[in-house]
Amino acid sequence: MREELHAHLNGTLIGTITPNSRNRQRVRLVVSPTYTGPAAAVSEGFALIPGTTPSSESVSNFLGGYLPEGNQRSALAARIPGLRATDLFGMLRHYGVTMAGALSVRTDDPDDDITPIYRPLSRTALRKKLVEARDSYTLGNEPDSGRSTLAGFQAKLLLARFDGQWFHPQRGGHSTHILKPAPLYRPSLIADEHYSHEIARAMGLASFSSELVGTGTSSYLVISRYDRRVSAPFEVETFHQEDAAQALGLDWTNPASKFQDRDLPNRKDRPSCLTIAELFGSIGASSQDAQRWFQYLVYSVLVGNHDAHAKNVSILHDGGSARIADLYDAVPILHINDDPQRRNSAKVRGDLSLAIAGEFGHQKITRRDMLTEATSWGVFTAESASSLLDLTFEQFGSALETVSVPRGASEGLRDRLGYNLDNLIAGKSIGKPKLPIRSWTRREATSDKP
Repeated sequence: MREELHAHLNGTLIGTITPNSRNRQRVRLVVSPTYTGPAAAVSEGFALIPGTTPSSESVSNFLGGYLPEGNQRSALAARIPGLRATDLFGMLRHYGVTMAGALSVRTDDPDDDITPIYRPLSRTALRKKLVEARDSYTLGNEPDSGRSTLAGFQAKLLLARFDGQWFHPQRGGHSTHILKPAPLYRPSLIADEHYSHEIARAMGLASFSSELVGTGTSSYLVISRYDRRVSAPFEVETFHQEDAAQALGLDWTNPASKFQDRDLPNRKDRPSCLTIAELFGSIGASSQDAQRWFQYLVYSVLVGNHDAHAKNVSILHDGGSARIADLYDAVPILHINDDPQRRNSAKVRGDLSLAIAGEFGHQKITRRDMLTEATSWGVFTAESASSLLDLTFEQFGSALETVSVPRGASEGLRDRLGYNLDNLIAGKSIGKPKLPIRSWTRREATSDKP
């Protein structure tokens, strides 16, 4: 029997997917002759022309980019007898019914097209699923009903919430929230991430909400999905998205492909700040998306986020138009090396995922580096880049003053972020503070620094 899947965008058929018999890491997409939507509605990486077959490599890297990575992908594959984590067609068949954005991959099984089902969860059932997601990397999928996938390494749970009640989405049901259980090795990480969410929201870099529930190792972070909107109970509207790694066609099988290569920084098969800036410059009618991308980079440096790679910035598609998505997954990491309780664990590496003005060392980054990087894109003048940088510093300082540090966050985190800000404003490198870090008080950003 012919292996075949059907790709839908917001419920509309866009084409048929078949496996590569010689290489299960690749699939083939034939665009439906009846497709009438925009050519770039699904991806910036290839066009949807009715009746054509886009590049198998491009399609495979795009679709593979929706799958989780590492232990999470391996764990999902292990739940299906005989399924390998590198079998793209097989993973899509079992977990592609609901993915990030509005793309859905379905089989000929009538159950794939039934009205979505949402099963209510008691508090006990919710706790059980959180522990299972943390320890077994299930994403909340169940053997008889789980058909969801989401990119990333970190353990998480995909659930829907209507009128304050949690539900397990089944069949074609969409999650509305991502729940991240506290990792046992460092439960403060989710509180630190929540703090970063709130700062980004205060700066206008994100609009989705997040909520920290519980304490210690039993705590979890609830994140409202920006690619979902609840129009009524049990009615979920989806918004299509792809991350920059997918749009750039980066190799989905190589976990290092989302990072810039430190030894060969100009490799064409790896991302850079510039290539992502060029991507956003190509999708927008103005420089607004590139401006937002620059602010995201500055923000990641300020909070000490080493993980600002190509999969942690995305494009939202809306018919024939596209724009940069909200800032997400900007987790403070640099400060972990300041923790006096880190005696028996290795230091976190200080490398950025993407070099800024050729510099990978996070603690070496200066204001001048940021301006050099921005002006190299050909979008900003020296004056406009400087003004945008000062605005971002001003917004960040205001947010540090007004946003409360959540319970369970790393000790001294606000002071460390203020230390980073002060050094960058003064034209210095971020450097490493003397411990204990002094209590932070506001100083104003000025544009006359080098």
